Amino acid sequence: MPKMDKKQAQQNCTPSHSSVTNIQRTLYIILATLSLFFTIISVIHFLINDKTTQTIIQILAYILGIAIGIILFLIAHNQSKTNHSSGIIMIIFLYFTIPAYLIGIAYFSKIPMDAGAALGYLIPLVYAFYEKLSKSKENDIQENTSPPSSAFVQKKFPTSIQNNSPISIQNNNNSPISIQNNINTIHNVTNVIDEQSERERITNNAYKMLNSKDLTSRISAVKTLANMADSWLEDSPNCKKDEKKCQDIIDILCVYIRSPFPLAEKIEEYEAHKELEKLQKTESEKLSEEEYSRLQILLKRFENSDEYEKPKDITTDYAKFHEEQDVRRTIFVEMSKRSSALTKDENNNIFKAKPGKWSHFQFDFSRAPIFYPLNNLKIEKGNFSSAKFYSDASFSWAAFTQTADFKSATFAQKADFKFAVFVQIADFKSATFAQKADFMGAIFTQGAIFSWATFTQTADFMRATFTQTAKFKSAIFTQTANFRSATFSSDVNFSWVTFKRFEPTFTTKLRKAQFSIQTAQKDYKFSVHPDSKPIRLGKAELDGIKRQIPVGAVLFDPDSGRISDPAK
Repeated sequence: MPKMDKKQAQQNCTPSHSSVTNIQRTLYIILATLSLFFTIISVIHFLINDKTTQTIIQILAYILGIAIGIILFLIAHNQSKTNHSSGIIMIIFLYFTIPAYLIGIAYFSKIPMDAGAALGYLIPLVYAFYEKLSKSKENDIQENTSPPSSAFVQKKFPTSIQNNSPISIQNNNNSPISIQNNINTIHNVTNVIDEQSERERITNNAYKMLNSKDLTSRISAVKTLANMADSWLEDSPNCKKDEKKCQDIIDILCVYIRSPFPLAEKIEEYEAHKELEKLQKTESEKLSEEEYSRLQILLKRFENSDEYEKPKDITTDYAKFHEEQDVRRTIFVEMSKRSSALTKDENNNIFKAKPGKWSHFQFDFSRAPIFYPLNNLKIEKGNFSSAKFYSDASFSWAAFTQTADFKSATFAQKADFKFAVFVQIADFKSATFAQKADFMGAIFTQGAIFSWATFTQTADFMRATFTQTAKFKSAIFTQTANFRSATFSSDVNFSWVTFKRFEPTFTTKLRKAQFSIQTAQKDYKFSVHPDSKPIRLGKAELDGIKRQIPVGAVLFDPDSGRISDPAK
């Protein structure tokens, strides 16, 4: 064929230059517009906290990712129809810089990598088509001159194309990934979005169920919320956004714990009045010191006893009261399951807390009304500051794996902390104990702070263990204070303490308080308030070390376990 004929044939088969240029310009404008829109919705996603809106934006971002991939494909396809060939800089900009920018925007705006994943799968495919179409055109041109050499084929084409095998894409590890697998993965990304939306729907329904009047529904809601929090963490253990969703659920449960329950106060008042009637019926000479003191407190409380109105339907009130106890304790049970696990050494001493699923989250029970037992539970971060505890508020055998904060708390009934374990600081500063405070056998691994606390009835610390500082500065003990068999391994501060009616008890014939010889004398402070009953001190000696400690108490060596004679 003459040269002129060949040129004419090419012109018949190739679009005009101006037409192709216009199409190409339009595609670039669309690409820029979609990229700008993707950037804007990513910024909006980062700034808002509404879950529904975030889900809609995630779906839009996914669709935009697909659309941008298609535009890149069309640009490559349009270029392949012309003699125009893009330079290496343009190829890098179109097929690497733009996708990297969009994926980076999606990542930093905390959009789940739906759009990024779509781009990651489509862009290599686009580039492969671009390469194939461009090289096919080059082959057509070379077809009229000379056949391609085997070396050219080996250099320019993958082995799979040379052998007429199905097209495949190489990942970073150079292992083949089929196009069908990439399409399936994109479908999986869509399923993840659907799963997250369903999870949020279940969570919202559980929130509503918490306000149900039905006991079973409320307990079911608590367990559902706990499981939903776990599912967010299991999806992305290190994702800050998913951790926030878990913290949001914990916050809702804490808000429920802190919510008022007037019936608890009504029941407490009813039981206190019953106790008053019982004590009034007992002959005064048969009342113990503690009962007599309690009677005086109740008489003062119900000074106008005739004005007290008993509940009309106490049976129904108790039924509702017990139901709410079950719901609120269930919240603590679910939290306990996800708290740190305590391990012990061969001497049965706790030495390490292994973090649980929820150990690094925050818990706030401040100002909460607590009218249900919390015994035998693990409590991660017990912030009970300014809380009010009514009847049945028991912490016996409980384990506080982090700081236990009871500052300014009020215990209207008996405070039961028998054999409780405090792994970190236990702070009862300015707490008020209206009835017996029972800390028998409690273990305080770190500091125990009872400064400015008020003990209206018996305070029992028999067999308690204070591994670090024990502070009772300016505390007030109205009735007996029992420290028999207590162990003090570090500094002790009883300065300005007031023992109103009785001297504190540190020893009997069989049970004697123990003080460490490793603590300096200056760190044993027993100078009580001038109006207080005294702490009688004596001298004890062990291995040549002398200390002034309460009479009858003994010194001990933590290393050898040796014990001195009682202080005299």
